[in-house]
Order: sequence, then structure tokens, then C-alpha cells
Amino acid sequence: MKHDFSSNPEILFEVDTPLGFQVRTTAEYWQFIVTVKHPIMHDRLTDVQDTLRAPDEIRLSKTDSQVHLFCFIVTMVKNVGSVLWQDV
Repeated sequence: MKHDFSSNPEILFEVDTPLGFQVRTTAEYWQFIVTVKHPIMHDRLTDVQDTLRAPDEIRLSKTDSQVHLFCFIVTMVKNVGSVLWQDV
């Protein structure tokens, strides 16, 4: 789904990626992301910027070879009785 937000040139952020290109978004498009596409990311603007700057992993989209997915790995430690394990 592509949107043209050229009517609102207010840039919310621009980030240099390790792949040598910049990612930028407008405030209006960020609102679309956090209300329609990925509401769970509502309070994660800084995390998104940090992940774009220094991702743990970069993958190519399986459905669009022009799209890169910038990933960070979350490690959760669970304690059940005396058994500890990590989900990665």
C-alpha cells in the first residue's frame, strides 16, 4: 500500500542506514503507521530510529525485493521454578 504524503512536507525524521541510504518519514505518515499499519509501534519512534541506524539484522522482504526490513532482536528471559531459558 503506497501513500503520497507530498502535500505535507513536514519531515518527522531522517535516518542514515548502514546500507548507505536515508529513510525519512513525515509526521502524517508516521501517524498512519501507528494508527493503521502497526499500532503497537505508537510509542516506539526512538526505537524505530535506533533500529534503522544500527539494526541487529537486515532482511529483504519476501514479497517485495525493493523493501528492506530492519530488525532488532529482543531477548526474553523466563524463570519457571528453577528452570531458566531464553527465547531469541
